[in-house]
Amino acid sequence: MSQSEDIAAINRYIATTAIYTDDARDLKDDWIQWHDKLSWWEREMSRDTYDMARNKRNLFNLANVRTVEEKQHVQQTIKTGLSTEEIAGGTDRRLSSGEYTENSVSDGTKLTAAKWIVGIGGLWLVKKMTWDRLFE
Repeated sequence: MSQSEDIAAINRYIATTAIYTDDARDLKDDWIQWHDKLSWWEREMSRDTYDMARNKRNLFNLANVRTVEEKQHVQQTIKTGLSTEEIAGGTDRRLSSGEYTENSVSDGTKLTAAKWIVGIGGLWLVKKMTWDRLFE
């Protein structure tokens, strides 16, 4: 599955899961507002967005439990369950708490799809101008 498909699956899960607590209801509402504002770039390319989606899902799961035993089970699953990276043969990137880091872009800037397209267009133009000069 691609990252955007994983995020869509988390969205379907949160949207359709029965709500047992007020905290879970608030987190569901927060998720819907956050998810609806994601750009194509964030859904498809931003690892930070994917990590944030998984962290939000985990918080939702913790908030939606009804017993101490359920909470302990959810916490253990968050810490030790297989991650997407592990399933794909990669290294588990979770912290010891089970959370994913959300700091690939540490200064808070976003590389939007429009900036990315402009950047690629600029590189193409520079390459074309250089190539044309070489063969004048």
